[in-house]
Amino acid sequence: MVRASNLDLVAPDEIIEIKKDPPSLRNSGEVRQKVYDLLGHTSNPLSSFLIKPHVFKFKEQDDKEEIILVMRPHWFTNVSWVISAIGMLMVPMLAQFLPVWGEVPLKYQAWGILFWYMITLAFCLEQFLSWYFDVYIITDERVIDIEFNNLLDKKFAETKISMIQDVSSR
Repeated sequence: MVRASNLDLVAPDEIIEIKKDPPSLRNSGEVRQKVYDLLGHTSNPLSSFLIKPHVFKFKEQDDKEEIILVMRPHWFTNVSWVISAIGMLMVPMLAQFLPVWGEVPLKYQAWGILFWYMITLAFCLEQFLSWYFDVYIITDERVIDIEFNNLLDKKFAETKISMIQDVSSR
């Protein structure tokens, strides 16, 4: 192996700083416009993939921050709870065939059915809101994950685009 005669070329004593501008989506306007031209603008608020939404805002948004993408789970992920809700709606109709149901006074039957439908409505509302408000937002400055747990609780996670180093998928 040949040894280098000038070691300062191979391993200099001073630290050389290489400054890179952090990646930003503001600088890539031409690429971004090509993507928008390809995908188009989405105006349906129930869509799972909103491109440049005009009506979408979030509380933690900065003044000059532009929302590029809003993503939520596909509508097909709702099928399981919709089927469960349909089953829950049928329970009072099926309860009429139980022999015990006829022995319950009519007034209590009505209150029981009303109570059951209120529980079903609350279940559907909670499931829909959880799907609708669980969103991933990509802005020109950061990537945001808003997780809606229930009516009183949400989790907000964010990172600046310049801090993203590696992305992997499963």
